[in-house]
Amino acid sequence: MVDSLKLQAVQARIYEGKEPIQFLSIFQSFIVYKGGISSGYKRLVVESAIEDETYREEGVALFRVQGSGPDNMQAIQVDLMASSLNSSFCYILHNGNSVFTWSGNLTSSIELELVERLLDVIKPNIQPKPQKEGSESEQFWSLLGGKGEYPSQSIKREQESDPHLFSCNFTKGNLKISEIHNFSQDDLMTEDVFILYCYLYIFVWVGQHVDLKTRLQALSIGEKFLDRDFLMANISRETPVFVVMEGSEPPFFTRFFSWDHAKSVMHGSSFQRKLAILKNGLNPSSLDKLTRRTPALHIGRSSVPDKSQRSRSMSFSPERVRVRGRSPAFNALAANFENPNSRNQSTPPPLVRKPPYPRSVTPDSAKLAPKSEAIASLSSSFERPARINIVKMAKVSPVASTTKPDSNSNHSVNLITSSIGSLTIQEDGKEGEAEEEGLPIFPYESSCRYLHPLSSHSCGKEMEKPVLDLPLITSSEVGENGLGETKGRRRKEALEEAKKQLWLAGPLIASSLLQKALQLISVMFVGHLDELSLSGASMATSFAGVSGFSLLLGMGSALETLCGQSYGAMQYHSLGIYMQRAVFVLLLVCFPVTVLWGYTSQILIAFGQDHAISIEAGLYVRWLVPALFAYGILQCQMRFLQTQNIGSPLLVSSGVTALIHLLVCWLLVFKYGLGSKGTALATSISYWTNVALLALYIRFSPSCKKTWTGFKREAFGGSMDFIKLALPSSIMLCIEFWSFELIVLLSGLLPNPKLETSVLSISLNTTGLMFMIPYGLGAVISTRVSNELGAGRPEAARLAVIVVVIVTMLESLVVGICILLARNIWGYVYSNEDQVVKYIIVMVPILAISNVFDGIQCVLSGITRGCGLQKAGAVANIVAYYVVGVPSSVIFAFLLHIGGKGLWIGIICGLVMQVLLLLSLILCIDWEKEASKAGERVNCSSIAS
Repeated sequence: MVDSLKLQAVQARIYEGKEPIQFLSIFQSFIVYKGGISSGYKRLVVESAIEDETYREEGVALFRVQGSGPDNMQAIQVDLMASSLNSSFCYILHNGNSVFTWSGNLTSSIELELVERLLDVIKPNIQPKPQKEGSESEQFWSLLGGKGEYPSQSIKREQESDPHLFSCNFTKGNLKISEIHNFSQDDLMTEDVFILYCYLYIFVWVGQHVDLKTRLQALSIGEKFLDRDFLMANISRETPVFVVMEGSEPPFFTRFFSWDHAKSVMHGSSFQRKLAILKNGLNPSSLDKLTRRTPALHIGRSSVPDKSQRSRSMSFSPERVRVRGRSPAFNALAANFENPNSRNQSTPPPLVRKPPYPRSVTPDSAKLAPKSEAIASLSSSFERPARINIVKMAKVSPVASTTKPDSNSNHSVNLITSSIGSLTIQEDGKEGEAEEEGLPIFPYESSCRYLHPLSSHSCGKEMEKPVLDLPLITSSEVGENGLGETKGRRRKEALEEAKKQLWLAGPLIASSLLQKALQLISVMFVGHLDELSLSGASMATSFAGVSGFSLLLGMGSALETLCGQSYGAMQYHSLGIYMQRAVFVLLLVCFPVTVLWGYTSQILIAFGQDHAISIEAGLYVRWLVPALFAYGILQCQMRFLQTQNIGSPLLVSSGVTALIHLLVCWLLVFKYGLGSKGTALATSISYWTNVALLALYIRFSPSCKKTWTGFKREAFGGSMDFIKLALPSSIMLCIEFWSFELIVLLSGLLPNPKLETSVLSISLNTTGLMFMIPYGLGAVISTRVSNELGAGRPEAARLAVIVVVIVTMLESLVVGICILLARNIWGYVYSNEDQVVKYIIVMVPILAISNVFDGIQCVLSGITRGCGLQKAGAVANIVAYYVVGVPSSVIFAFLLHIGGKGLWIGIICGLVMQVLLLLSLILCIDWEKEASKAGERVNCSSIAS
């Protein structure tokens, strides 16, 4: 049949129980009986020795009645038992000569009317016995098989979700898809196949220039899409699939677009069509006339009596003998069958809109621009944003239309509209309000979106994703300058973005402080032992941070790019695979670091450190080796959750770990007398405890159900791709971390090294505490930028950058003012010596200035990680710290004899240079290009989708 219609008919694959309204509206009365009359079914009953449940008019049967009105009503035979009842439906129960109607407490008058109508089909000429829920007769329960429990809660109707459009590549049975965001009719390229998904059903749109083999496989493409469940939305395998051919789009497909039928009848490739639109303004006289087939008008059952129909009572006559009292609705029903054209037979027609292009007369060829200018104009038209208007909620009301159809409208649309019965569509902005009885609802999001028409046709077609990651830049009004956003709307969007960032930053900042508290707790316990143990533990902690922990921390931050962009693109399964891959790589890195730590004492002695302290530090580091492996896994888990905007579990696990660490330190140091080794071992135990807590959350939490799909072999492939991104990430962080440690070492070469080293250490701890806030904001902006770029929302990413810079500057100023106000007492937090306290008073203004630039560079670094620009960031950090920062420190401290203050002023010079370089890099970012690159990184990776 499809071949005979030249593949132009809309094909549909529908399962019983999943019939869409487009199918049900073809019929007026739709009755589903149990069993069957075919020889195959009868043979199955005999061979399987099962009961034959085939419906018999003289037997006992229970029907559930459902529908939205006289033109859409169904009676479905269900199991003969009380549990089949539901308070939301009406039912018909009959045996040979008795009929009962049962109405639930949650039903309305429309359901009762449907029962009356369907009784004329199922059991005509018999007066029913109405039964109301709660007051049923004994005869009713006896016929049903006895009383029993049944559902009494209201059943919510499944609603359409936001439509998603995907381009498809189907070769050798392998389906690859890429989502097109903010789609419009112009995205439907005549050379390609597209899938439109709206939860209740999917459409497979096939262009006219698609090869015949792919056309014949269109239904298989839709079924493959359901099988793979690309959106991880638990799509039912029985979801209806419609195959729509270009030029034959039905109204229930075109309603998802701002549809212009003139575009759908144009011949030629996509480029030729756009050129014709540009030149001729969609003038029909300039296009080849398309031969149209006459659409078949489906008006329910044939008006010609068909005695072979299963229900011989499906034809009505107003003159039928009324054995029992007929309702007034019956006469209306009979009249409808006498005049079938007055009935609604299909889904509502689309809103009539003026085409976005003028229908002008053919322009004078003498005035046409040269070919080169036309192509240039066409190219510039691709850059202009296209606008999509989508109805928020359409209510279909069977009210006769008083407006005549436009004579210039598409011919097939007029025919379909006339057969539908002149339904009207009313826009309703109140989403979620109670439905008018009998009116089917077609909800959509109301939005006016702007898009780059060609931005989604590359390898990196992004997929949208979800509350913290919903887009902020979704609508605007077009003004004279093309950017009609008011100041009030911009301010509202910025405030919403700030709320998102602060909501996520809070748990991240707190968890970072709690993890830093592990080191402070360990030092506190060691400090109660002896001076040698404290010196050895301090040196060991510094050495371990420089040579191991900072390396893992930097490499783990590569997941902020990979997982963040994948989550924004809704490639949820990729996050778990990326995390496993990162864990694998970081654990491999731990082995050479472990070997290096085995020679800690020799390395420190070679650098001129005290022999006894070096031996103590080497022993301490060896007991930290288990913590190294746990730290690598922990960083991957934290990035995995962070990029999903999940922060609370990080805070809870860090808090629990800190409490456990206190107890374990006390037990190992004092109870079992392990000394400094006990604090190192306690640190290892605490890190592994944190890993175990997060692993349990990831495994069992519903929040990670889509992103953690178990261990995959794909995680071991593509490790080099991860390393290429992880190494620059590590360099970015280590360069900065090592420069501060180098400053402390240089302070030991100054006059009065004991005082200088003490003050520099206090300064380093102070800035470390102040750094936690911008560090959390840097992690947040990395997540926000990567999410938005992965979702194909560059404007939202740009807004997030502006907001976080403003927030960070305000935070740095507030913290700086607070530390300045507390400068006279801050030194007493660390020391009681007057000389140290006075030195700290002098250092605090310098620390406040450095805090401002340090906070800004932290969020700028987070932006580069979110964009995947770690290589450029690594180069900027090398120049900032080792070309400007450290040399400046040496000059100020040793040549200008400023001392420790000079060392820190040199660091400020490096921070200023870092801010300037990173800011220049970010100001030069082409956000549209970065969004495209993010899509390529997500969709063209080695992870099978």
